[in-house]
Amino acid sequence: MASNAVRTGMLALALAVLCALAAGRPPLAAGAGSDSAAGSAEAVQAGAGPVAALTLAQAATDAGPPPPRAIREAQALLAGLGYAPGPADGVWGRRTERAYRAFLRDAGLPDAKRLTPEALRAMRAIAQRAGVTPGGAATGAAPAAAAPPDALHRAAAAGDVAGLYAALSAGAVVDARDGQGWTALMHAVNKGYPRLVGPLLAAGAAVDAQAPDGATALFMAVVLGHTEVVGLLMEAEADTTVKGPKGKTAVDVASTVGDPAILKALGSSVLSPKCAELPGSYPHGSGDNHASAQCWQELADNPGCYAYRSHYHSGESVRGTGACRGGRLERGTLTVKGDGVVAEGPVVDGKENGHWVVRWADGSVSEGPVVDGKGNGRWVIRSASGQVDEGPMVDDKKNGRWVVRWANGGCSMIEYSRGVEVGDRASC
Repeated sequence: MASNAVRTGMLALALAVLCALAAGRPPLAAGAGSDSAAGSAEAVQAGAGPVAALTLAQAATDAGPPPPRAIREAQALLAGLGYAPGPADGVWGRRTERAYRAFLRDAGLPDAKRLTPEALRAMRAIAQRAGVTPGGAATGAAPAAAAPPDALHRAAAAGDVAGLYAALSAGAVVDARDGQGWTALMHAVNKGYPRLVGPLLAAGAAVDAQAPDGATALFMAVVLGHTEVVGLLMEAEADTTVKGPKGKTAVDVASTVGDPAILKALGSSVLSPKCAELPGSYPHGSGDNHASAQCWQELADNPGCYAYRSHYHSGESVRGTGACRGGRLERGTLTVKGDGVVAEGPVVDGKENGHWVVRWADGSVSEGPVVDGKGNGRWVIRSASGQVDEGPMVDDKKNGRWVVRWANGGCSMIEYSRGVEVGDRASC
């Protein structure tokens, strides 16, 4: 959040722009005085506001795509004002659009997804009023005085964008520590100011610097639930494995709290362990005692998207169909292949859920319901020899009465308790 002074200036300029549009005049010139802004505000109060709002909204809807030169200028201005639009490459992507709409919101301008000439002029005027040039350098005719040691920290903690740039241009060290051992980035993250986090990262702030208690900026953002800030830090390649207070990582905290927005912002980093990172080998075997592991496996046909494997074996590959969100296959179908075995079934939130079918190399087929990766419910196992076993499973173990129909026509009933046969067998 910008300081009150910067925010007031932005709103005054925004009112002036809207009023000028309504009256058919050029918008407020860069650097115009507060009297002009005040006069424009009066005009808006007199009824010009709705017309201006329609004008800007229409421009966003009816105008053709803005030229790359205008987009580059807007990106540079947004970066200078602390909105972190990404590189000034002339490409109107999601990150630029998110920064642009945040600017419109803070400036009191109508929401729009496309850059308009009016909004670009407003950016220029507000940037000049804040003493910021495109890209973030502070302006001024005279050399800036050296910043006090704590000026950068005060600006970061107060959400003062102009003060932040002034301190940086005056030579403040971006990773300097204050009396409590915090950097400016930690203060901005602690208060949840994404528009300050972006410029500090662009200025070279160490994203993985740790406070005296071991907390990184990412750890703080996760604990405090600052989703947008978490996203910015992840884009800056924050290390999710750094241990903070009590030996916990940011991922540990996020997994405990379970905030879906934070988990999505952290992406696949919260999915642990990864199958590819497991030590040792988990070959296929026979019977109930073959080795397997529980881990998240990357889809061969969708890199960066993972599915949870409750029975992972070395050498298996997985492919999936459906949407991938937060680094995991959200909902779709998964196919697992390895050592002659093919398993296929639905996935919900990255885990096997629904009716699954497993085909073995010898021609045997097993099928039944799976809940969060484990067999639960009535399963049918058809062996290649002709034998058919049918009965209930609880957490992958036979439990209750199973009926076995032998290939020679015989039939037996067997009681199981958590996978262990109990009591005497009986004929059907």
